[in-house]
Amino acid sequence: MAYISLRVDFSTNDECNFCGNRLRSGKVRILVDDEGREVQAGPVCAKNNSVNPKEKIPDLTAAAFEGDEPELTRGGPGGQATAAASVIGEVSRGATNKEEIQRRMAECYLLLRVEKLGDFRDMKFERLVTLAEKLRGAVLADGDYRYLNNLMAKVQTVRPEVSIKNLQAIYACNYWINYFLAKESSDFISDLKRSLHRDLALTPGQVEALNKWFKNRPGMLSIKPDAFAFNPAERRKQSKQSE
Repeated sequence: MAYISLRVDFSTNDECNFCGNRLRSGKVRILVDDEGREVQAGPVCAKNNSVNPKEKIPDLTAAAFEGDEPELTRGGPGGQATAAASVIGEVSRGATNKEEIQRRMAECYLLLRVEKLGDFRDMKFERLVTLAEKLRGAVLADGDYRYLNNLMAKVQTVRPEVSIKNLQAIYACNYWINYFLAKESSDFISDLKRSLHRDLALTPGQVEALNKWFKNRPGMLSIKPDAFAFNPAERRKQSKQSE
């Protein structure tokens, strides 16, 4: 059976579909077979079992974790993942060109806003939904990529809460908050979830507190305290001062 690599994503299922080994980091490669069934794999098995092992794929987990898997990228200072490098692993594999990087970033951005974070406020609107449907069916046109890259550049300063960096941080925190709540009831984690939906960000202190819950899962990667594009506590303080 043929498999196509789709994306890098989070997973709470610790087993690789191909070798059965545990995947301890919480990050997996998602592959799809010719019947449309999605399976997960580690980086080596994904490379050995997919028909597109060298193709650059969106990484929905990028830029949120401290450190990274060596198979993905050496990233930025101290081994931390950088947004462009981690999205497609261009440091360790060799990027084809800048345009290719921008296309994968645009696809990642679209998936996050429409599919992964669609239940958050102000995330999706009609044109983005249309583009997401188009991406699922085939490929985007050059004009579609230009629109998405222009949108990403604009929100970087005008609406940082929906910047690519912030979306990746929201997705990471929201994924693991929901995972922990499914395991056990916690008023603290429930409060974090409400804060995340209200502010579209967590403070560095809240992220550090969330990371403590990862200690129960050896091998898990911690979320960077500065993963978000802004500090909601500082934003509220500035808002009060301007009143």
